[in-house]
Amino acid sequence: MHCDWRNGPGSREGLHGPGRVGSGGDGARPQRTENGRLPRPSRRRPPGGGQAVRGRRHPRRCREARLLAAVTAAGRVRVPTVIGYGPVPGLTVSALVTTDAGTSTLGDAVRAGQMPRPAALLRLALLMAAFHTVKAPAGVPLAPGIGQQVSALAAHCPKQVFVRLAPALEVIAAGARLERLVWCHGDLHLENVICGGDRRLTVGEHGRPRLPDYLVDFEAATVEVPEYDLAQTLVACDALEPSDRLFVAAAYGRPVDTRLLDAYVTFQAVRGWTYAAHREGRDRDAWAARLHLALSPHSGRTAL
Repeated sequence: MHCDWRNGPGSREGLHGPGRVGSGGDGARPQRTENGRLPRPSRRRPPGGGQAVRGRRHPRRCREARLLAAVTAAGRVRVPTVIGYGPVPGLTVSALVTTDAGTSTLGDAVRAGQMPRPAALLRLALLMAAFHTVKAPAGVPLAPGIGQQVSALAAHCPKQVFVRLAPALEVIAAGARLERLVWCHGDLHLENVICGGDRRLTVGEHGRPRLPDYLVDFEAATVEVPEYDLAQTLVACDALEPSDRLFVAAAYGRPVDTRLLDAYVTFQAVRGWTYAAHREGRDRDAWAARLHLALSPHSGRTAL
């Protein structure tokens, strides 16, 4: 069992079961870090084993439970099963309790030499393609879309960098198509996929790959075009070289507008650099390299 503790108003009520879905909690939005994302939750096990505990600040205690329930019902992607959620009696926190999917991520597998990096990127692309077929649940608050993200970025990004983003934003604006919108995970990278017990890819119903891994962390889930999600993955995984972009876009297996993908890569790289390196002083060399690749007029372009 896995428990996600979240700050929230105290209550005398116990945890809700997965069938009792209430409204989201209130309170200030959590502070985001790299690429505008929340810090990665800590997964820890208490002495003697038992349930796994994950801690993170978040006032909307019902939101992720409803998102997980929607993904589970669709049956395309594995996620931890919700056992219960709600305020913890006597404490000023709320909790989301799920089955324990484990702690070993795709990133862990790559670092340990248990999985080649291309194989891990393939898993991400297949998971994303499957997730994009799931309909976003109605009435559940999602993360801000591209419009709000651009407005927030304009307030924090140095002007000399933001002006270089203008050509990409023009392409993004021109590529907005209502019929192409999908439910995007928003932060699909190697640390947000928990390795399943059997790491082999097999073919399931209708020739679809049967994916053994678990998708976690839906804090950045929103509705956008597929290229938005693909670009975030490319940036977060340092897969910005032309060969990586081509490989991930091809493995995704669904139509991709490569010009739009390149524009979103530029946007996601500038956004990540602004929040992580410029504002917080973290990983400056890594983000400088990503920014250089994303803003270069010729390097890194995707050609399918």
